[in-house]
Amino acid sequence: MGDSKPRIRLIFTGGTISMRDDAGKGAVPVLSGADLLKDVPGLDEFCEVDVHDFGQLPGPHMTPERMLECSKLAAQSLKEGFDAVLFTHGTDT
Repeated sequence: MGDSKPRIRLIFTGGTISMRDDAGKGAVPVLSGADLLKDVPGLDEFCEVDVHDFGQLPGPHMTPERMLECSKLAAQSLKEGFDAVLFTHGTDT
C-alpha cells in the first residue's frame, strides 16, 4: 500500500442504523455517518474516510429518485479521486 492510504467516501443515508430509542417518541434518527465511524476503532490506520451525510432517511423514504441522486454523488466522488464509495442505510429488519 505504500505511504498513501486508500481514500473512501462514505455516503450515509440514515435508516434504522441511524436510530436510537427515545422514551416519548420511539425510534428516532439521531446518528450521523461520523457517529457510526466512532464504532470502528483503528479504521484510520487502513484508509482515509470522508463522510457525506446525505440524510437520515427512514427506509421507505429512500425512493428511486434519491437512489439516483446517490449514484450521482458516487460518480462525482470517484471523479474527485476517491478510491471507493461506500453507502450505508439501515432497513426495518
